[in-house]
Amino acid sequence: MDNGKYRELISSVIELIETTIREKTTLDDVSDRTGLSKFHLHRLFKSLTGCSMMEYARKRKLTVSLHELLQTDLRIIDIALEYGFEHEQSYIAPSKARSGPIRGNSGGKPAPFPSPRKSILKPCMEWVPTA
Repeated sequence: MDNGKYRELISSVIELIETTIREKTTLDDVSDRTGLSKFHLHRLFKSLTGCSMMEYARKRKLTVSLHELLQTDLRIIDIALEYGFEHEQSYIAPSKARSGPIRGNSGGKPAPFPSPRKSILKPCMEWVPTA
């Protein structure tokens, strides 16, 4: 497979993650869909994006859910559960690390979340706040 085909494949993996953002995404599921071994998929995704596929999926779930939290009146626990965070605290801790206080405290807003469709070759660390 040439480099262009790998990029196309990883673009389709990113699209899959984006379209199933509220569902549980596993490396096994994506590996089965792409026909690549988990090892090869993990290595390829990381080499093209700068982070593992699961790290990317977690960061996207967090940024999309934080955006929803700021745009709706839904309770934190409801959004956390909708995006697959098992407990409210497992959602709040990474949320605070990313964007500061949750809703209503000091106007904490998440950092802008870039569209992954612009470029799959952006380093994954662009989705992580700088200290």
